[in-house]
Amino acid sequence: MNKYKNYLFFLLKVLFKFQWEYSLPKPKKYLIIDGINTNFLAVFNKKDYNVLYRRGEKINLPILLKCFFELKLTSTNYYLKYIHYSKPKLILTNLDHINIFYKLSELTKIKTLMLQWGSKTWGLNSILVNKEFNNSKNKKFFYIDYIFVHNEKTKKLYSKFVRGKIIVLGSFFNNFGKLNIHKKKEILYLSTFRGKSLYSWLAGDEVVIQSLSTLAKKNNLKFNILGRSMPYENDEKKYYSNIMRENYNYIPKSKFLNSYKVMEKYDYVFTGFTTMGKENLARGGKTGMIFYKPNKDQRDVLKLGYGQFEGLKKSGPFWSSMNKFRYSEVKRIFYFVTKSNKNVWKKIKPKYIDPVMSFNHNNKKFYKIIKNINT
Repeated sequence: MNKYKNYLFFLLKVLFKFQWEYSLPKPKKYLIIDGINTNFLAVFNKKDYNVLYRRGEKINLPILLKCFFELKLTSTNYYLKYIHYSKPKLILTNLDHINIFYKLSELTKIKTLMLQWGSKTWGLNSILVNKEFNNSKNKKFFYIDYIFVHNEKTKKLYSKFVRGKIIVLGSFFNNFGKLNIHKKKEILYLSTFRGKSLYSWLAGDEVVIQSLSTLAKKNNLKFNILGRSMPYENDEKKYYSNIMRENYNYIPKSKFLNSYKVMEKYDYVFTGFTTMGKENLARGGKTGMIFYKPNKDQRDVLKLGYGQFEGLKKSGPFWSSMNKFRYSEVKRIFYFVTKSNKNVWKKIKPKYIDPVMSFNHNNKKFYKIIKNINT
């Protein structure tokens, strides 16, 4: 029933919000699949790419009519026709849960490139627990020319259900981050707030945040919280104001759309399970990952703890995942992050950080592929 409700909601949204494209797409170098969650719009010159919108934001009327008169009004036929008229050298996406994308290279004989979307886990909505994707039988049908992933573990798992060249790159957007910039000697906590409907996720966070705030005060360090939710910004701000005992500075997402530029300005970063926390570690940032989830219905959430997917222990120098709160753990990690020098972090990086999030500054591996395709 919920499945049909979602379809109905999607159709209504499309009918009331979509825009028509009245002309066929012009031939361009690149075709980007999906126009919302994409890193490529900031990478390529606008004159060099088309965007195939897949959420109903824009619909190409001439292509839709061609599909209709052929009596093949399917998403696959729409994709293939859009690609035919775009004549790209390369088709790209940074979403790894679009089933049809895994088949486009062999259907069109045009090279495809995909980026890993977010951190992977064995719980929740990961494609790795979705047999529509993670099934060895799919390997016969799935082929992508270039797949860029965060780490070696993900590379190994992708190789079980999709053919192609799989390259460890780290986080594409994070790889553009500046290095060796002056940082504030302050605490920045990366919010994990996800709206009222997911309040159950938050249970446990409050005691961790309160403990970090107390430690920050004892050490004369300003405590900042970087918001993550624009749709629920007021709820997020209220949530933190209700749990904070000490003074703090809330930085709303709406004020700084690029959270990375905020994060890179702070010397000490803490969070629960955010991908941004891992990304900060990858670029050499001092980061504490403290994940406390006490409730039985949070067992799947606890799988998001740092390094759990990659096979690391539940606790290490800068992280801890626990279902029973231990202030001593928060204190231990707080002082490791705020007192350890760069040499200590450099020493532990190969063992504890690289297996979770690699780093390829300025995406040299990616641009090498692009250069080869264009020559």
